[in-house]
Amino acid sequence: MNWISDNLGTIVVSIILLAIVAVILIRLVSNKRKGKSSCGCDCGCCPVGCRCHQYEKKQISRGLSGDHPDHS
Repeated sequence: MNWISDNLGTIVVSIILLAIVAVILIRLVSNKRKGKSSCGCDCGCCPVGCRCHQYEKKQISRGLSGDHPDHS
C-alpha cells in the first residue's frame, strides 16, 4: 500500500495520458472507417498530395470500382 501512495501522482498522470492516447486512437480509427483524411488538411498543400490518393484516382478514371487488391 505504501508503494501506491508514494507513486499516486505518477499513476494518475499515466492514467490520464493513456486515456488521451486511447481517445486519439479511437478517433483515428473512426475517421479512417468513414474515409476521412487523417491529416485534416487540404491535399493541395501537402508535399505528397499528388501521390496520396493515387490509387483511387486511377480507379475512378478507369471506371472501376471495388476495394484495393491488397485489401481482399
